[in-house]
Amino acid sequence: MQTAINAHTIATAGRHLGRFFITRAARAAKDIGFGYWPADDAPGTYPALMAEIADCLKTRRAMRVWSGGSDSTVYGSAEANYAFRYLHDLGHYIHGLTFSYAHEVELARIQAAQVAQAFGKDSLELLVYRADTEGQSTFNDAYGAFPEDQARFVLHVALHLSQGATMRQAVALAAPFVGLSFAPQEVTAVDQAA
Repeated sequence: MQTAINAHTIATAGRHLGRFFITRAARAAKDIGFGYWPADDAPGTYPALMAEIADCLKTRRAMRVWSGGSDSTVYGSAEANYAFRYLHDLGHYIHGLTFSYAHEVELARIQAAQVAQAFGKDSLELLVYRADTEGQSTFNDAYGAFPEDQARFVLHVALHLSQGATMRQAVALAAPFVGLSFAPQEVTAVDQAA
């Protein structure tokens, strides 16, 4: 990867990803028969998400995705962040993956393959995607919360990953710069079941 990693290049790659997610979400909604809408009361546990998707498949109503935490998204807009969340939540359903750390990382890696196919395996877009998805899961696993400033978090994690850090190292190095937010829901024993 020869692209300089700075706030501008990360933001540009994030906007590219945002457009990619919006396009893919529109295609997925058409293919499966229901879309999404942002809501404060979106499902926050694995069983609730599975029930939500089952109901959406049955009734064809739009699926609720969490509306919060989109003011500092790396994907360029709240709408792009909602599209990402829709695709991510569908991934939990399609692949039967819970909200456990191991399953979140597995889902991030499955969906990263789609990003790599679209942008290239050495692309800044893939690095940004990994820093966001696998990085936030790792941050939550280590600190029991999510970073307050997603865009700043991704910048720091991507920078450290590009310099050879492991994901855990990159997250630990980024942590002092991003603040702690809240975990939307406690992870239940069912969520942790592998």
